[in-house]
Amino acid sequence: MNRRLSHMLNRRDESRQARLQNIQHGRHMIGQYDEIEMLERTAVDAFRFSYARGGHWNVLSDSRNVLMLAACHKIETSTVKADHEAVREVTRIALEALKSIRDREQKTGKFGCNAAELNALHALVETSRDFWNRQPAELFQNALDANAKVTKDLVRERRTQG
Repeated sequence: MNRRLSHMLNRRDESRQARLQNIQHGRHMIGQYDEIEMLERTAVDAFRFSYARGGHWNVLSDSRNVLMLAACHKIETSTVKADHEAVREVTRIALEALKSIRDREQKTGKFGCNAAELNALHALVETSRDFWNRQPAELFQNALDANAKVTKDLVRERRTQG
């Protein structure tokens, strides 16, 4: 085996070992996001097959909010912003779909969505999966905490107004 090939094989093995260490130490979301992704996909299916309830909408809304918070953080701190701008655009489109679904539910009493809204929700779940598999687990936890704080503040504000 020539020297160059040997070097390339060693680098490949080092890369695999480093990736396994990152996964084992919880530094990346690979494999840790599966349960959350299943909830998100179940929620999208609930809208697709017309049995959605408020809990399904909440799962997708939280997914959108957490992803948006993380994407905005990455835009502020990253040198390469284009990928994160695209993620933020997906969250913006998903927000419009979620608002439409909520407004329709408030008028009719039933959850449902049209094809464009369903596509937006599907894109949200796909983008979320792709994004989180490339991020440290710490970012996910920080985004969850920030979303919980924002939600808690909103609830407190609405109680004082109402």
